[in-house]
Amino acid sequence: MTRKVFLTSIGLIDDQNPSYCSNDFDFDFEGKKFQFPMSYFVDEYVEDGEEVLLISSYQPNVINGKEQFNASGKQLIAYEKEVEEILKKKDAKYEFVRVETLGHVTGAHALHVFFKKIVKLLQPEDQLYVDFTRGTKPYSFAMFVAAAAAEEIFEDAEIVYSIYCQKYTGNTDFERTAPTNICDITGLNILNSLIGDFRKGQSVEFLKLLDKVIVD
Repeated sequence: MTRKVFLTSIGLIDDQNPSYCSNDFDFDFEGKKFQFPMSYFVDEYVEDGEEVLLISSYQPNVINGKEQFNASGKQLIAYEKEVEEILKKKDAKYEFVRVETLGHVTGAHALHVFFKKIVKLLQPEDQLYVDFTRGTKPYSFAMFVAAAAAEEIFEDAEIVYSIYCQKYTGNTDFERTAPTNICDITGLNILNSLIGDFRKGQSVEFLKLLDKVIVD
């Protein structure tokens, strides 16, 4: 059964009234003011009554045996609340899954465990929408690879869209308040998959293909 799956690392907004723009997606940014970029995709692409899985990376913050929600945890709660309101209006069948990261541990083993957890949540015919933002941290890369692996190993699974949100480039104070730009990076998944059609030493053939499919 086809299922819409939305994967995100959260950790983007730093104010209560973020604004968005995009050169790649024609969303109603003026009429609909969502806090999180993935909310626009849930609103646009989930049809009434569909089955939806929402996977988020999550860093537990336990102090003296009791969970305390830090800034990242509060963002996750806000995101789940926002998309849940959207899904209820669509009468969708939805489930939230939080995949724990190992705090600030970003060694190879921690990333491999995270990768494994993500892949095991996916299944054939899944339609994947993935937000890789979060400052391009290692867990975001692990999620990127897990989604690409799922597309390869599961029958009819597909990465429909993968996005990266550019909030601040570090050049001017103006950019700190400028809208966050939602960038479509799905094509990078496609280009990466093309590599599998070539053998070692076929660089000339691959570069010729790139000249055909990418216009400078």
